[in-house]
Amino acid sequence: FESFHGEICALGYVVAQCRAGRPD
Repeated sequence: FESFHGEICALGYVVAQCRAGRPD
């Protein structure tokens, strides 16, 4: 899941949630 989460983070799809949860 971390990998997928990291990918979407890079894409900037849910940057807000990523930074709020874990800034991968």
